[in-house]
Amino acid sequence: MKRFLYLPITAFFLIVAIVSLCCPITARANTVALALDFAGAEADALLPGITYGWAFTLSGAVLVTDLGLWDEDSDGLQYEHTVTIWDNTTMAVMAQTTVSNIGTTLVDGFRYISLASSVLLLPGDYTIGGYNPPPDFAAELLRRNAATITTASGVTYNGSKTVQGNLFPPGDILNKPNSYFGPNFQFTPVRSVPDAGSALTLLALSIVAIFRLNLRQRKAS
Repeated sequence: MKRFLYLPITAFFLIVAIVSLCCPITARANTVALALDFAGAEADALLPGITYGWAFTLSGAVLVTDLGLWDEDSDGLQYEHTVTIWDNTTMAVMAQTTVSNIGTTLVDGFRYISLASSVLLLPGDYTIGGYNPPPDFAAELLRRNAATITTASGVTYNGSKTVQGNLFPPGDILNKPNSYFGPNFQFTPVRSVPDAGSALTLLALSIVAIFRLNLRQRKAS
């Protein structure tokens, strides 16, 4: 009769160990700024009522933590600007905030503001845009016509994007390649890793439990 008391315990350890080995957990690294370098780009005045940005591809999942906008001369922005990340397939808004001089942090020429909650972006194609509100012309400056563009690992630059109004820019109405830097973001890489240490410990406990159960069964017989 006693041997049956050990069966649920043994089964529990075995199930938990197998699940732990087969199912990965999510591990997050420290927040890193998007390493966007646009060498050779020249300053350009923003037109009013235009969304400026660029498309990109993510090879892995990330958590977007901050959105930002280029601050020429790092002397502050003239107006508030809506910065948005869209999904290129659905054109859905994935992350959005207003960037101004209040509550922002200047990093490598970009003025960032932290999102209230980090936003998970899965591998895929996206567009980031910053809206320059009317009515004033040349309220801010961005950079265009870069000779070379370098992004962070896992991020691929996919071209310039502009559109009239504050909405998803499907194309580039101003037709200026390697341009509109512009909006930017910070992110935390997300990677899946198995919790091998805990799983192996549970597996070892399961083996010990099975061994003891067999030993007790032999003594009882």
